[in-house]
Amino acid sequence: MKFVPIALGLAAIFSCHSLSSLPANAQGLDIEIGKHGIRPVIRDDAPRDGCEPGEAISAAREEGFHHPRIVRATDRRIVVEGMTESGMDRISFANVPGCPQR
Repeated sequence: MKFVPIALGLAAIFSCHSLSSLPANAQGLDIEIGKHGIRPVIRDDAPRDGCEPGEAISAAREEGFHHPRIVRATDRRIVVEGMTESGMDRISFANVPGCPQR
């Protein structure tokens, strides 16, 4: 009878050790710790179908726009407005990956 608790303890240790060596299968899941406690956050790593807003702003800056901002976004195009050397101007990009200029 004295060996039963010891055997159960050893069994628990070995089973926990074998479970800890298994790989975690949570590739799309993050844990966020903040003022509201701990919560799971599902990452969206899916490829995008269109031009990202940050990409459009970066592309406008590369074209010489200062302080660019998106003024219109549709399924087909994204319009960015900003200052150029000749004053306020607009540029539009196709709403596809890579944001090609239209």
